[in-house]
Amino acid sequence: MITPDMTLDDIPLAWREQHKRVFVRMRNCLMWDYDPLEPPTVMELFTLSLDPEWRKEKLRTPNFSIKSMACLDALFEDAGLRAHPVRLNIPEANAVLGFGG
Repeated sequence: MITPDMTLDDIPLAWREQHKRVFVRMRNCLMWDYDPLEPPTVMELFTLSLDPEWRKEKLRTPNFSIKSMACLDALFEDAGLRAHPVRLNIPEANAVLGFGG
């Protein structure tokens, strides 16, 4: 079970394995903005992700793919965090996020 107060390092191994390399890539990209000794919590990332500009910026980050964003959204959902989805001005991302591109 994932809770909002968990950090990326606290995510259970079973969940990480379910999402395989995408989780590792996503985590590594997100950690560029943080002190390695103080990884962000799921809630902190969820709060940031509510900003469409933050999402667009992340999708432009090398190695942070549309699959990484979908993995992050799955993490939020499994932690019980839901928000109205954000439509991005990037057709490929909209397709993955369920907006049909």
